[in-house]
Amino acid sequence: MMSVESTDDNNDDNKLVGGIKTLILSDNNLRNEGIKVMADALENSLLEHLWLDENYISAAGLNMLANGLKNNTRLHRLHLSHNTFQSLSPLISCTFDKSSFNAVADSNHSLKHVFLNCGYGYECEELESIMKINRLGAVKAKRRKIALYIEEDIGRLLNLDVDTTLLPNILSMISQQGNTYTMLRLMQNLPSILYCQGINQDNVWANDDDDAMDIEYLS
Repeated sequence: MMSVESTDDNNDDNKLVGGIKTLILSDNNLRNEGIKVMADALENSLLEHLWLDENYISAAGLNMLANGLKNNTRLHRLHLSHNTFQSLSPLISCTFDKSSFNAVADSNHSLKHVFLNCGYGYECEELESIMKINRLGAVKAKRRKIALYIEEDIGRLLNLDVDTTLLPNILSMISQQGNTYTMLRLMQNLPSILYCQGINQDNVWANDDDDAMDIEYLS
């Protein structure tokens, strides 16, 4: 089944992809070959809702889809029920990449809902928790994930393996998103000169004005 919902907007961005906001491709036998085409198109897509249920998507196909979502900031809802992949790790890594500080910041913070059939156990719970964070809005989600990453890997951070110019921003994020213990450990180990640095209000960690979305995750 294929269904398309478009918008009447006429700006240049919409002309790029014809203004398609919703695309339903459920039960179209896309398999990995079709998913590769879809993944390649996601970077410049205006799609907000995408249905890919029952398309024989394997682990390789899900990995391609996750790679396509890395630079996508539009897609909010993704339907993947009844496919053949056995692990959600590509989506988890895409939306919360903990391989490095910068990778966390560059994760996908805009995907808000992933609809799945049951049977993924702990991974499903982990992905659900990430979706809840993303529903806070992209900037707030980025700040929250960075704070969580710092709490999990504070020992490495205390060795100052990140750009020290970012540390005032990190302190700001921890104070708003983290716990008191993490904040105290950081303060005890930072060079004193950093306490005098101000926080640039125009940088990427500025407050987000996006409205928080209601939790609507379905498994």
